[in-house]
Amino acid sequence: MGRVTHVAFSITVVGKVQGVGFRAFAQDSATRLGLAGWVANQRDGSVLVEVSGGAAVVVEFVAILRGGPPGSVVSDLRATPINPGRVAIAGFEIRQ
Repeated sequence: MGRVTHVAFSITVVGKVQGVGFRAFAQDSATRLGLAGWVANQRDGSVLVEVSGGAAVVVEFVAILRGGPPGSVVSDLRATPINPGRVAIAGFEIRQ
């Protein structure tokens, strides 16, 4: 078996992404995929996600976020690589 490359990203999701269950959608998706991190609404109306896990799974998660939950409209998604040690929590939480 090959070694899994561990990656982490800070992801900003822009559009109609607050008040539509986006944070719970992100948490459910990340938990199902076994990813670690957190999601929080931002004052500017965007949603910020920090996530870490295996590279292929994180790519799948980003694709899921681009689709969003029913009622959301993702107009832009920016993913910036970060140090995987920065996401030093187990599980995936919703932050206020």
